Amino acid sequence: MSNKAVKEKIQSTRLFSDAEKIALLVRWDELLEEEIQKLEKVIDVYDQRYSQLVAGLKHEVEESLGSLGPNDSQELEDAQTLIRAGLGTLSS
Repeated sequence: MSNKAVKEKIQSTRLFSDAEKIALLVRWDELLEEEIQKLEKVIDVYDQRYSQLVAGLKHEVEESLGSLGPNDSQELEDAQTLIRAGLGTLSS
């Protein structure tokens, strides 16, 4: 994969804080190709696992929320909306 693509992965992953991302990109030219490849693999594994966990959580919550009936109170409906919005944020 190209260096540009790996840099984009660094910028988009949730694995590193913003400060860590900046530090990695600042010293990019000092990294060996082998280090870049290892870094890319770690990011790929982390991002894949994160996506799987979010999808599993989303499924479980949706399943639980789906069991609430139409006669439940407005507070529960409001809570459903907030939880679904939060899950949408997690998965984006």
